[in-house]
Amino acid sequence: MSRRRGFTLVELLVVIGIITILIAVLLPVLMKVREHGYRTVCLSNVRQLAVAWTTYASEHNGMLVHTTRSPWVRDDMATLEERIRNGSLFPYLHEMKVYRCPNDPRAEYQYLWSYSINHFVYGITGGWSGGMLAGPQHAGELVRPAETIVFIEDARWGSGEVTISVNLGPPLSWATPVSYWHGGSTASFADGHAEFLKWTDARTLEVWKSGNHNVLQGDNADLVRLTNLLNVR
Repeated sequence: MSRRRGFTLVELLVVIGIITILIAVLLPVLMKVREHGYRTVCLSNVRQLAVAWTTYASEHNGMLVHTTRSPWVRDDMATLEERIRNGSLFPYLHEMKVYRCPNDPRAEYQYLWSYSINHFVYGITGGWSGGMLAGPQHAGELVRPAETIVFIEDARWGSGEVTISVNLGPPLSWATPVSYWHGGSTASFADGHAEFLKWTDARTLEVWKSGNHNVLQGDNADLVRLTNLLNVR
């Protein structure tokens, strides 16, 4: 009679050890792959928003989406879903999911959008320490569309935000915290392309924690870069 030999305890422990090592090696790789997938979706979202923004202008004699005449999302509706569906860009998008990054960790706050429009291309006149700034009203007024952000992820806590901006100073300061969950932010530009802006200063990822809308960081390279990409003048 032949005897069937099973695994010994030592052999089982060796197999378990090998599996544990493989998991430890592969898990970071899998996490990076998942994050890359989320980032790709986010880039697609902001690009679609920029295309909708451009299409709106082309169908309205070059006039840009405007905070009062044609808000991209509404702030006078009862629910956040109504605010999106009744915004001027939704007819060109038709999907709620375009307004949200799948990696946005603020789901418990029931955000329906992860992105904000650039304050300075939204027809807003605002009082800033650097002076009164009036945004362009017409697409023809954009002097460097390939270097002007239209939509970008923000990281404010509370109800959905509409615009994102910086205080031009001097000194420069954050007016709005940018997203931290990618280690950077996806952004789309007035010429229709989208980029991932990787943050290089650790302080950038901490701005949202302060709850302060005027964080002075004039020596922050990320803030300097963002200022140049947001300010159309």
